[in-house]
Amino acid sequence: MTEVTFEIIKMRPASGMLESGSEIVATFDVDAFPFRIWHVQVRRRPSGELVAALPGRTNGGISIASPELIEAIRAEGVAVYKETFGDGQRT
Repeated sequence: MTEVTFEIIKMRPASGMLESGSEIVATFDVDAFPFRIWHVQVRRRPSGELVAALPGRTNGGISIASPELIEAIRAEGVAVYKETFGDGQRT
């Protein structure tokens, strides 16, 4: 696999509930030159776990064929969220 570098940019707080019970707590963009992925979401599941969800085809996302890259973007997005906003637990 070719190594792909990317950067999480524009981490923004957000607020929204999904039918699944997950809460959208932030959105961010990914700069993976020469591509940019918009509106990746950090979600808090009902269990409290933070996960990142890449956008689907219906809302302007792109298709990434590398499962390793998808997982790396998700993990880095959650890490930057925690670095930017703390552990994400509201008091």
